[in-house]
Amino acid sequence: MSAIKRESEIQEFKDWVNHHLASRNLKVESFKQDWCNGVHLINLIEILSGGSMGPYRKNCSNNKLFDLDNCIKVLNFLKKQGVSGGHNIGAPQLAAGDESAIMSILWALYRRFSTSGVPNAPKIGVSTLGVSKNSTEGRPLRTDVPTVEVEDIEASPI
Repeated sequence: MSAIKRESEIQEFKDWVNHHLASRNLKVESFKQDWCNGVHLINLIEILSGGSMGPYRKNCSNNKLFDLDNCIKVLNFLKKQGVSGGHNIGAPQLAAGDESAIMSILWALYRRFSTSGVPNAPKIGVSTLGVSKNSTEGRPLRTDVPTVEVEDIEASPI
């Protein structure tokens, strides 16, 4: 895929995401940087689903353990909601800002929470959907990535 086409895809998804995040006064400038702690993604999922993901770390302060915890919450919530897509995506990929993983999650969210009926919501172009759909359709989100159980995160030495 050409760099220009990829940037166009990213911009289309960014417009769609920012349309929804505006209700919480949030904005994504860069998926790689703004989504690595899971906070924007959690907010988007809560907006789209109309549900709550429960408590999460809103200010991770560059703590990778908190970032991973938020990303694990995202993947578990999506699995419970029956959102399929994102073949072999794990929390470490999201926390690292892996653009392909993020785009796969976005495509899965777009498919699951269609914007039909949402006035003025930006639509994702046919070419964007074709590329993403081929890479994610029918594949479950990966939530079997080993995790660390932490009962008292404040007492964690990390």
